[in-house]
Amino acid sequence: MSTSKQTFTYESKLNHVKNWQSSGQTLSEYCRANKLGISTLSTWVSKLKNATANFKEVEISKESPIGAPQPALLVNVRGYLKLYFKDITDIKLIASLLRELE
Repeated sequence: MSTSKQTFTYESKLNHVKNWQSSGQTLSEYCRANKLGISTLSTWVSKLKNATANFKEVEISKESPIGAPQPALLVNVRGYLKLYFKDITDIKLIASLLRELE
């Protein structure tokens, strides 16, 4: 009998980690119920934690503020700071600005 190794996308791994964290199950219970290896999920938890440790949650909306010309980008940073971008020409510049706001 041949065994094929299942591959998972980044989103799939992230969903499993989030689902496990909110499930109330132990790691081994979740893995058994979802047919995952304990070391597999444990590795994902560790890697995803390290990968997201330096990021802050932001909400990005395509809504334009009243009176702003189209297109515009509204970035709501944790509900206390709103940034409006009239022209979006350099997304790397916007990302750099958000990192500085940490």
